[in-house]
Amino acid sequence: MSKLFKIDDRLFRTKKATLDFYCALCGVQRSMAYRARLSKKNCLQILIISFVVSCFLFPLMSYRSGFSVFFIWAIFETVTRTMFKKNIPCPHCGFDATLYKKDVREAKKAVEIFWQLKKEQNTSENLES
Repeated sequence: MSKLFKIDDRLFRTKKATLDFYCALCGVQRSMAYRARLSKKNCLQILIISFVVSCFLFPLMSYRSGFSVFFIWAIFETVTRTMFKKNIPCPHCGFDATLYKKDVREAKKAVEIFWQLKKEQNTSENLES
């Protein structure tokens, strides 16, 4: 019975993985290199970049250049969350846990579309060779 429900080990390792988990649909072990939130390292980067930007803008904007922190913070936050959300869908089966949490029917359609595209790619590769 253990052979029937064996969960596959991943074939490759992700460098500096912050999250290890198994896909709920296909059971493949996955890992993600990005977090959904900013880390301490990101906060330090924001402070350093905003300090440099403020130093360059100070002659033009005076003390108002200090508000550059908020713009840089927003950019970092947007990029971090976009990178995280881009890596959520499983590359093996197309299952997206966040979409499943919002709407089960949409998640099912997304998986079906993933498999249709994969099937079309395989047929086009076979026709070319």
